Amino acid sequence: MKSVFKIGEVVWTISGWGKVVDINRSTTYSEYACCDRFEDLIGVELESGERKEYAPSSVWQIAQDRFYKEESVVWEHDDEIDYPFYCPALDENCYYCELD
Repeated sequence: MKSVFKIGEVVWTISGWGKVVDINRSTTYSEYACCDRFEDLIGVELESGERKEYAPSSVWQIAQDRFYKEESVVWEHDDEIDYPFYCPALDENCYYCELD
């Protein structure tokens, strides 16, 4: 599955929160359609200041204006998981009906 990532977008990664700084080591465009199948790499600057590269399946996008117990949630992109959202702060998956 392809996802559209934007330079400057705040995301959740397997290493924590960060900001997209480049995609496939490029900043030519403001957004890119990415997927693991094409071996795309998303460059993320983590809160610690460290820059890491991730496959799109290891980067979760914020679900704008949606919260679970007052915490930000991200869209769950794993098709094998029944839940549409994940709350990193509480380490819980959740459904639409559970959101604030």
